[in-house]
Amino acid sequence: MHMPGSCCRFFCAIGASFFVILLLAEYVFAGADYTETGITIAATANWRPYSFKGSDGRPAGFLVDYWEKWSEKTGVPVSFKLAEWNDSLRLVINGECDLHCGLYATDERAKIFAFTGPVYQGSSVIVVRSGVSCESDLPSLRWGGVTGTVDIDYARNYSVAGEVTPFSCSTSLLKALDAGTIQAAIDDMSAVVLIGRDLGVENAFNICETVYVGDLLGGVQKERTDLMELVKLGMARVSASERRAIVNKWFIDQEIQTGWWQGHVVLGGASLVGGLIVLLLTTGRSRKKRRTLSDKN
Repeated sequence: MHMPGSCCRFFCAIGASFFVILLLAEYVFAGADYTETGITIAATANWRPYSFKGSDGRPAGFLVDYWEKWSEKTGVPVSFKLAEWNDSLRLVINGECDLHCGLYATDERAKIFAFTGPVYQGSSVIVVRSGVSCESDLPSLRWGGVTGTVDIDYARNYSVAGEVTPFSCSTSLLKALDAGTIQAAIDDMSAVVLIGRDLGVENAFNICETVYVGDLLGGVQKERTDLMELVKLGMARVSASERRAIVNKWFIDQEIQTGWWQGHVVLGGASLVGGLIVLLLTTGRSRKKRRTLSDKN
């Protein structure tokens, strides 16, 4: 049966509207229990640039900005509880917080947490004390790691008999490297560079190699399916450009790239100027020489 074009467009519009209403209903239903009460997010107190206590005493960092952007998209208020890394996990496990702002998935954590999609891709590196070669016998070194992280598990694979000195945060870990209490560690690369610079100990260690690259994910208790649905819906509403702006604000990679570019521009400019000066001097001598020969002839 032939259907007139106007009728076809009418029914298509009705169908599309119905689909949009279903999506909105799902979104509103998912957030209905939280728009008034809000959610509390567990974050690490000493994990710059991811999350830390700012100079004004308020939570700051990439993960804080990301979840605040998520709050804008959902209309669900967020507050943060800062704790040492291991304690931040317990805050969610014990129900004191609704969401962990960012953690790596492991088999052990998957028994307790349901994970969101990726928030950021991080990397962990081997760090050795200044004066210790990256080519040295790594298992013979005194190793350290932050308690409760995947990094300390990797460090145990390198050290003799899995002996690793535990630390509560990256700050205390890097201070121990500076003091010589430990000789090697595995920690997040951006945290190592930024915290090391803040402490003024960036020359106390060398970064050897990357041992782990993975996605940081949000985490909620597995039975909190309604919250997980809301979290995923809100994350889908954070655009790629909005996320990129937050990344560029906080991460050392951007600073390194900017510094490298500026440095090469300066060096390139200096080389160009130097080359022009040499060229002009050479050209001047050549012309003078030709004039002298011409006079002689």
